Amino acid sequence: MAAEIPDIEPSSFFCGDTATWKIYNSDYLASTYGLSYAMVMTGKIITLTSTAYETDTHLITISSTTSATYTAGTYDWISYFTKTGERWNRGSGQMVLKTNYATQSSGYDARSTVQKIFEALEALILGKATKDQLKIKVGDREITKLSPKQLMDWRNFYANEYYKEIGIGGRPTLVKMKFTQE
Repeated sequence: MAAEIPDIEPSSFFCGDTATWKIYNSDYLASTYGLSYAMVMTGKIITLTSTAYETDTHLITISSTTSATYTAGTYDWISYFTKTGERWNRGSGQMVLKTNYATQSSGYDARSTVQKIFEALEALILGKATKDQLKIKVGDREITKLSPKQLMDWRNFYANEYYKEIGIGGRPTLVKMKFTQE
């Protein structure tokens, strides 16, 4: 039994997987209108075109072979209906194409950029930074060129960003409590 085809764009999928969805619209029949997508990320563009699934339903399919060639990242997308040189906007959004772990070398690093910079700053402060960490830039300067004050300021900034990222909600604060006996 085949899985049911979703009737909305996926919010994410893995590069190398098949992605398919259908879009129903009785005003722009699949038998007479095309439905296209343009997905963009810095330096990348992906264009998709639907096929008719039913008279009033467009089907979009990205084969596993095709998606394996895509670059992982967050893409902004727009979709639009077309017919003989005319174009009507349908919608827009974001789609995350995830890294296919099965094709990654053993050196794959799943940490976010924020986490990498935070850990590099921490390691430099502790005198345990690796060669790769010493090459990291904050703004337009390598971390080894930062003054001690700048180093601590950037470390605090990235600590706060990292804590937000992992759901702690920012830098932890000290809560003072006083217990009394009655």
